[in-house]
Amino acid sequence: RETRFKRPSNRAVAWTGAIVGALVLAIALFLILFDWNYLRGPIGRYASARTGREIVLAGDLQVHAFSLKPSASVQGIRVGNPKWAGPGQTADIKKLDVQVKLLPLLVGQVVLLNLQLDQARVDLLRDRQGRATWDFSNGRKTNKPFEMPPIRRFVINDGHLRIDAQKRRLVLN
Repeated sequence: RETRFKRPSNRAVAWTGAIVGALVLAIALFLILFDWNYLRGPIGRYASARTGREIVLAGDLQVHAFSLKPSASVQGIRVGNPKWAGPGQTADIKKLDVQVKLLPLLVGQVVLLNLQLDQARVDLLRDRQGRATWDFSNGRKTNKPFEMPPIRRFVINDGHLRIDAQKRRLVLN
């Protein structure tokens, strides 16, 4: 026995197309008009929980999502020291600009087209036990080491880097 499906009427197709089109338009308008600054707190709290240190996005957050090369700009990022390192900041960045390739990102690969830091102050410490302030694993043991994504263009404007390797009794400015 052959099953036949009834072809939908032109009216039903038109209504379905109108609803889908309105939904796509509503989502696009929401993303265009959305104030990304509402996400500064949640992003900072998520990053703080994952890294075991305070991370604050203090300034303006701008996102340009509608592109094959989406970008974001953050004013005022502070990355605190882990608890064992005492009070202070691992990094204080006045402005961070980042741009990624969209298509690789959709399959889980990060390709940074541009990474720019303005007026960045970074203080790195490796103590006598070998703990390092640049280790953001929060004590999690992983079999897979961190792999730095490829960066096509990396710029630091007016930056300062201090490295204190206590075990080697070496300080670099």
